[in-house]
Amino acid sequence: MKNIFLVLFLTGAVVSFTSCSKKKSGVCYCKYVSGDKKEFDLSNLERNRAQDSCNVLDNNAHAFGGECDLK
Repeated sequence: MKNIFLVLFLTGAVVSFTSCSKKKSGVCYCKYVSGDKKEFDLSNLERNRAQDSCNVLDNNAHAFGGECDLK
């Protein structure tokens, strides 16, 4: 019985943590080797311009061991 409660608790904890980190559309998310994370809101741009801008940020991030993705 304890195992069932433990499994339910862990499942609930995982679901609550993943729901808090939902990524927004039109935002360029960058992650670096150092552990830093940056977000650039490009939602005011058209999708293709936002992708181009995020690609520029991605190229710049590579110099610092990072990568960027547009969601």
